[in-house]
Amino acid sequence: MPFQLFRPFQRLQWKLTLSYVLVTVVAVLTLEIAVAVFLAYFVMLSDGFPKYVAGELTHRTSQIAPDLAASPPKTAALTDWAGRLKKEAESDDSDHGKGNGADIVLMTSPYQSGEVIIVDTAGRVAASTPGAKAPARSVLMNTLQPHEAAVLRAALLGRSDLAQLGRRESAGAGAAAAPVFLKDGRLAGAVLVRYVTPLQMASFLPMLTNILIPTAIIVAIVAGIAGLGFGFLNARSLTRRLDAISNAADAWRHGDFNAEAVDRSGDELGLLARRLNTMAQDLHSLVSLRQNLATMEERTRLARDLHDTVKQQVFAASMQIGAASSLMDQDPAAAKDSLKEAAVLVRQVHQELASILQELAPGPDIQTAGTKTLREYLGNWSRQSGIAIVTAIDDELILPRNVEQAFLRICQEALANIARHSCASEARVRLTMNEDSVVVLYIADNGKGFSSQTSDRRGNGLSNMRTRAEELPSGSFSIRSQPEEGVAIAIHCRPGDQE
Repeated sequence: MPFQLFRPFQRLQWKLTLSYVLVTVVAVLTLEIAVAVFLAYFVMLSDGFPKYVAGELTHRTSQIAPDLAASPPKTAALTDWAGRLKKEAESDDSDHGKGNGADIVLMTSPYQSGEVIIVDTAGRVAASTPGAKAPARSVLMNTLQPHEAAVLRAALLGRSDLAQLGRRESAGAGAAAAPVFLKDGRLAGAVLVRYVTPLQMASFLPMLTNILIPTAIIVAIVAGIAGLGFGFLNARSLTRRLDAISNAADAWRHGDFNAEAVDRSGDELGLLARRLNTMAQDLHSLVSLRQNLATMEERTRLARDLHDTVKQQVFAASMQIGAASSLMDQDPAAAKDSLKEAAVLVRQVHQELASILQELAPGPDIQTAGTKTLREYLGNWSRQSGIAIVTAIDDELILPRNVEQAFLRICQEALANIARHSCASEARVRLTMNEDSVVVLYIADNGKGFSSQTSDRRGNGLSNMRTRAEELPSGSFSIRSQPEEGVAIAIHCRPGDQE
């Protein structure tokens, strides 16, 4: 049962969808971590960060100009402004993006030690961040670091160049200042922000972790939903295209080569569909060609069978009928015997035709006692031809149907040639199996024979016998003959090699 629950996810569509989700989440989280590291570590330690803080201060100092220009300065209001600036920057509930202090959150975050100091035009401290250990009004410049004193002097001179108003020292210390102008353009004082960012990895890693964990969960959920939707739609489109190719392949498998894998795109799947369509057309042509070749081979086989059997027997029957016609007046008894032989030959023609028709019907090859059929044929041939025949046939030999039929056809053709051309007085037929399971058919006569130069001009008989022999399992055909020495034919095959 548990495996059945996960079965839908084994489909390609869901595998692709889940892979999209995983890749999207990992990519987005990796990008977030990279950006966070860049902002939280490298940006805070870059030369541009103090300039950024100075620019943010410049936009906010007009809020305290009236209180700083008052005589004496309104220390309580200025201290409250510095405290709110610090508090709003550190607060998680600060109203980001509305110009209330959150714009400079990096310079006064809890992971930095920093303070805000407000001075008048004479450089005297008017107010500072609540709780900060600000120096006395008269010794401020003497207590500042060189980079802090430099940016404060630039602010008290009314400079607007951020390169002069923001500087960073090594070891993470930095300072930024901004002049405070009244509405009429007169200088009322300056604001100094100084901070130290911890460089130790022990403090940086917890800071980075606290920043990333809350956002990583939200980012992962959003990225997962986006990846799920995009992946599902993309995978669904891909699997539909694959289904179209698969349906076409099923049609081809059932012989319907008119089916086409339709995919007009220019990507790899479209190219695959077009190549498969071309392959299906080539396969259709090949199947048609093989069918035509099979038809031609079957016609050739039928012509060979008719030549080796029916033609020979019809010729023999015609010879018997001719003899009966010539003897009808002189020797009616002999004419009657010739007509009986002709009738036997006609029945054999009928049996051969029935056998050929039976072979045309589909059916498995079966094992039959082939020697019985062969013995009957040899006896009839010897009686009809008047040529003595010596046989050596293994009565226990069982042959497959195709081997039996081939041996019978070869014997018919060979013996017909003996009766027609050899002028022999005796023929010999031997059918045995040796110890290597090789079946040997040996046919010979004591006739006049022929030379090898004339063997190729003796009709289709020899070529038909050779073709039949070589079509048998591990089959071979050999013939030996010399003038006045008769003819010997040997056929070898191994029925056990038949698939």
